[in-house]
Amino acid sequence: MDLRYTVVGLLIGFIVGLTGTGAGSITTPVLIFLLGVEPKIAIGTDLAYATLSRLAGVGVFWRRGRIEWRLVKLLALGSVPGALVGIWGLWGLHRYGHVSDAVLRHFVLHLLGFTLVVSALPIALKAHPRFAEWRLPLALGKPRRTAWIAIPVGFVFGMMVGVTSVGGGALFGPVLLLVFGLGATTTIGTETAHAVLLTGVAALSNVVLKGIDYAMLGSLLLGSIPGELLGSYLCVKTAERPMRLVLAVVLLLSGLKAVVA
Repeated sequence: MDLRYTVVGLLIGFIVGLTGTGAGSITTPVLIFLLGVEPKIAIGTDLAYATLSRLAGVGVFWRRGRIEWRLVKLLALGSVPGALVGIWGLWGLHRYGHVSDAVLRHFVLHLLGFTLVVSALPIALKAHPRFAEWRLPLALGKPRRTAWIAIPVGFVFGMMVGVTSVGGGALFGPVLLLVFGLGATTTIGTETAHAVLLTGVAALSNVVLKGIDYAMLGSLLLGSIPGELLGSYLCVKTAERPMRLVLAVVLLLSGLKAVVA
């Protein structure tokens, strides 16, 4: 067990418990830029970590009836193929396209940076009272329109998550909240259920491609459980908006660092 990864897991769990956001968006940048983990291993391990750390949450939201399963299925119809295209597409370029490790690393870091910057925007907007309750329910109560929106959005975002492991909650959450008009709790429940499915499939692909460090994964999980409990306890005593703004700034700076890396 590496204490560094346990401390990282503790920090990430604390942020998630305090703000309800940030697990996928902050784990990979921390592993790559602070601890020097190879991007391929950081992304694969983060996908497995995101899957396992959210399983319990799915059960809670399911029992409370806070998961919109139709939307989960429609998003997954796009996101799962998107993630597989991203993961295996990169593998194919490396193996059959004679693309070097350096070029792939450069591409992944730039896409990671772009995804982090995009993820920071909805987190920052949600912290502003003017946008916190804003809705644009384009597809609410219209099954055909719901499918036409959910599947393509799922494919694009799923590809980004598969390649970078970043943005599952930060990208899909605002779509569920603003576009499909779900309530806040149902948005979190639906996004959590979909994320487990998406990151689970992506993590299995990384198992095949040997992109997961299992010792690191265990250390992250060991730290995240007490961290999330502590963050959840302090959540009721801490102003949420300033914390979301701080998180958005961290993601933005991390994204810019990845872009210029």
